[in-house]
Amino acid sequence: MLNNLGVTYLNRYHHLRESQDLENAIEYHRNGLLIRPVGHPERGSSLINLAACLLQEFERSEDLAALENAVKYYHDGLLLFDAGHPILAASHLGYANALFYRFQRHSELGDLNKTIDQHRKALSLHPIRSPAKLESLNNLANALASRFEVEMDIGDLDEAIQLHRERVSLVPEGHYGQSVALRNLSGVLWWRYRRWG
Repeated sequence: MLNNLGVTYLNRYHHLRESQDLENAIEYHRNGLLIRPVGHPERGSSLINLAACLLQEFERSEDLAALENAVKYYHDGLLLFDAGHPILAASHLGYANALFYRFQRHSELGDLNKTIDQHRKALSLHPIRSPAKLESLNNLANALASRFEVEMDIGDLDEAIQLHRERVSLVPEGHYGQSVALRNLSGVLWWRYRRWG
């Protein structure tokens, strides 16, 4: 019941952007976690749900404590999931987003490397041509391009280009996402040309 209330408040926050809804979601998920102690079969889901709320709180307020807790809860929750868990891919994505925000704050390369690893895991779970796969291709390509900016490893840029090309090939002709995919591909190609000709 507490988990369902937390999910409902988070969904309402997404629609109305009322901070009280997010605060309620966090409170219900925190209380829900208390009644799902270590060893409870649903503890992983509770950790992930709380992490998702805290990540939203960071995006709203830039509260670094919320971000640190989101990273921790995503990590701990994912350790409890089996390979076929229904929210596994979304959880890898959330963890990747939290890690990338932390990288942007502290410039720790380890966080960026973990971001890339989580995006790879999310990508591997999506069926071909699903909207989620298209998003994952873009997310992984962007993370690799970010690492290229830091490390200047041409392998990262080449892989980003390959991933954007794959995304372009999977978007149906005339689909609204086609222009975005082409623009992202042209951006990384221009980047490589500008550096190496």
